[in-house]
Amino acid sequence: MIILDSTDLTHSISVYIRQEVITATAVVLEEETQIETTSIITGTYASGVLTFTLTHTFLDKRFYFLELSSEGVNINKSKIFATTETDLEAFSMNTDYYTTITKDAKTFKVKQ
Repeated sequence: MIILDSTDLTHSISVYIRQEVITATAVVLEEETQIETTSIITGTYASGVLTFTLTHTFLDKRFYFLELSSEGVNINKSKIFATTETDLEAFSMNTDYYTTITKDAKTFKVKQ
């Protein structure tokens, strides 16, 4: 999964691709609203990785699908999560949705 800063307008993205290309069609699909945005990207290719700059406004805490194709052939499909968090090492996407289960002497039993 690609994690991007939703406060930026321009994003540098690196993905593994199936063939050596530097120009591709990028389709960004917002998962919730199903709004699709198409653009032509140009980047650099090295060791199976395409690095390119994508200009797009991503909404905070939303998921997106990114599909890259070249000459009608799909070369990469990725999922994007947009966030304003800066400490991505400690960031958990489940913070607002799930409670952390803790075990203590009253709730945790060991079978013997």
